[in-house]
This record gives sequence, C-alpha cells and structure tokens, in this order.
Amino acid sequence: MTPSSADAAVLASDAGVVTSPPDTRDPFAALDDLMAVIDLLSPRWPDRRTAAGLGSFRL
Repeated sequence: MTPSSADAAVLASDAGVVTSPPDTRDPFAALDDLMAVIDLLSPRWPDRRTAAGLGSFRL
C-alpha cells in the first residue's frame, strides 16, 4: 500500500497515546529542587589546611 496525498497525516496527539500534562510548577522552584538533589549527590572535597598561618599574607 502506498501513501497518497488524500491520506491525512497521523499526528502523535491523534495516535491514542495518553500523555500526562507537563509540569506546571514554577520553573524556578523546579530548578531549586533539581539543584538540591545535585548538591546531595555530589561528592564533598576534604577540608584543606592553610599553607601559611592566619594573618601572614606578605609577598
């Protein structure tokens, strides 16, 4: 069977697939939630010792 110009194009909205609506939250709140998860999953660097004593920043 070959397609003819009389056949209507089948779009994804007409295919019978039920989709959920997009996230309607505030985009900044969604970004804040995502950054909180990334912060929890990222590794922590170990604390560094200072090379010089505090207050001796001479050239």
